[in-house]
Amino acid sequence: MLWCDNLGATYLFTNFIFHAHTKHVEVDYHFVRDRVAKKDIHIRFIFSKDQLADVQTKLFPTTFFNHFQFMLRVEPPPLA
Repeated sequence: MLWCDNLGATYLFTNFIFHAHTKHVEVDYHFVRDRVAKKDIHIRFIFSKDQLADVQTKLFPTTFFNHFQFMLRVEPPPLA
């Protein structure tokens, strides 16, 4: 299962008809698309606010960071 918060990318991976605006795409796109066609990978949409991977690549206010930390079951370090 591959969770993606980009609805356009989700449509491109699951729609097997190429359109004019997808003329120049990278090799990794074709790799994922082939895996979707073979049903090795299933692409699902997830809202950005629920995308747990973002906590590792983006800056968030403390409340969002604490929420993601809780969802990932990561505990803060013990106080000295």
